[in-house]
Amino acid sequence: KGTACPRVRMGLPTEQPPVRPKLRVHTERASAAYYAAVLKRVLEMLGWAELSGRTTYGSCDIVWSDDPVRRPRLLALPQHVRTNRFFAMVRICRKVCLGLMLDTFVRLSPREYGVLTPRTWLIGIGARWKAGLLAFRSFCDEEPSAAAAGFIVKPDDGCKGAGIKLVRTYNELRELMQSPEAPVRAAVQMYLPNPLLVDGLKFDLRLYVVITCPAPLRAYLSLQGLARFATHKWAPLTETNQEDMCMHLSNSSINQVAAGVSNKWVLPVLWERLKAQGYDVDRIWQQVVMLLGRTLVAMQPVVAHAYSTVWGSPRVKAQARGGQRQRSSTGPLPTIPPAASPMPTTARGAPPSAAPAFGVRPACAQAAA
Repeated sequence: KGTACPRVRMGLPTEQPPVRPKLRVHTERASAAYYAAVLKRVLEMLGWAELSGRTTYGSCDIVWSDDPVRRPRLLALPQHVRTNRFFAMVRICRKVCLGLMLDTFVRLSPREYGVLTPRTWLIGIGARWKAGLLAFRSFCDEEPSAAAAGFIVKPDDGCKGAGIKLVRTYNELRELMQSPEAPVRAAVQMYLPNPLLVDGLKFDLRLYVVITCPAPLRAYLSLQGLARFATHKWAPLTETNQEDMCMHLSNSSINQVAAGVSNKWVLPVLWERLKAQGYDVDRIWQQVVMLLGRTLVAMQPVVAHAYSTVWGSPRVKAQARGGQRQRSSTGPLPTIPPAASPMPTTARGAPPSAAPAFGVRPACAQAAA
């Protein structure tokens, strides 16, 4: 009497909640240049153990890797180990590969996909890509007023703004492809003549999407993203500013180094500024979600097929249903999201801090971020 546990007096069970197992994460392949320090901090917050060095994959639960997951290494992982990347996910990071995926869906559903990107041509060195260059030449000849805005050339496997060139005519593109700096493959896009500006500067959005299952497709969008700004006032593309990448590009690796200060804003700051300029932030966010959703739908068949080549299709999954092993098919392709997918918003009109961006479907037995 008087010494009973408060939990007993309140009628609650005396047993403490079960303690979740401490996961072990292998971080040897995590990139020190990008997020190794942040990853270490997150693991500490979660109470997970970090393993590195010569630790074998068999003694860990998760393998965290910055480089693409290759088939031999994926097949060599023990059955209980998970990775942070899907096999063949790197294809969505390649400009030409992504362009081919989107082009397929433009042909299948031009109304939904024809407006996602500026006019694009896929070119490269060799006879295989000659058709793309000829189509680009025809466009410049037949629509000179539209071509006057110029074009941006992005190498297929480039990153951090490396290798990006701006051209104004077909002859300039042809000279580029005949020069020693010519990319093996590249995506050429029309340069937008009227980009949205803040304080006279171009910007883009760096958003983060986690895909937890390729078939059926399930993905989540983090709403704590960034806006990245150019550091030179924007002006239409001309011969005099054609080489000014701090005006035309917003890559942090270019502008942050040149300016010596950060060129990033967190999204809430950007939303407040755009609202002050009279823009409908909710509508902008709905369009962003639509763009991301349709892009994921376009890449889903490729990633799901690559996934099935590793694990089989349909893959045998162990499920807790009477202790039996049951087969689970990959399921039908996801439907194309509508043009204005509603997103929950806060009272101030800005998106919330976290919410699923796309329809949630039953979890996949082999899930990875």
